[in-house]
Amino acid sequence: MLSEEERLDEEGWFPPWVRFEHSCRYRFAAQFVKGKTVLDCACGSGLGTLSYARAGAGKVIGVDCSESAVRSARKRLDGFNVALHQADATALPLEDASVDVVISLETIEHLADDAGFLSEIGRVLRRDGLLVMSTPNRTVTNPGRSLGDKPCNPYHVREYSAEEFQVMLAEHFGVCEFYGQSEASRWGNRILSLVGKMTPWHTAVRVRQILKLPLLLVDREQWHEVRPIETGRYFEYITAVCREPR
Repeated sequence: MLSEEERLDEEGWFPPWVRFEHSCRYRFAAQFVKGKTVLDCACGSGLGTLSYARAGAGKVIGVDCSESAVRSARKRLDGFNVALHQADATALPLEDASVDVVISLETIEHLADDAGFLSEIGRVLRRDGLLVMSTPNRTVTNPGRSLGDKPCNPYHVREYSAEEFQVMLAEHFGVCEFYGQSEASRWGNRILSLVGKMTPWHTAVRVRQILKLPLLLVDREQWHEVRPIETGRYFEYITAVCREPR
């Protein structure tokens, strides 16, 4: 379940890269919504939902498990063609084949039943619909650890490598395209992977967090744009655009 501490809002303090990463994800997802019925799954306080409404979506449906998040979203989205619901992501309050686009950003790593979540997305998507989904790339965020290891982030059930994410989505969709966000140093990540395998207590994650501190002084939104993945490059987040739900 997504924690209140992890939900982005306009009032609280977050590192600049966190805000840039979110705004870039919203902008990337918004290119697919014009004239469509869109489900924003785990909509939080509605920042992304607002972006999709402003980008010309025919209708946006926001769903979140948090009652307080839905209340905040209702205040933010008053006057827009948006319907908001408090519900679990694995039991969406929608009819079969009722939406054109599902947007799920940084959600699946919080859910115990990842396969059930993807099946539920496939249920509500129309046959020609698409899914935009992002998740942390464990190879970067938890270097040296496996799928079965508990992530450093206490609110995440698991984190996937890019390859694991691709294989999982291919079981539920016929066509998937993959993009990366927030590139990491290739050699630096290889060193941290060795550290992660050899040391306990998420030492590699802590080192990586320290190495990000200079971004508090100098950071740029363009460094966090979602872009096609190139062979041999490491990205902190993986975004998938999936079609042909099975």
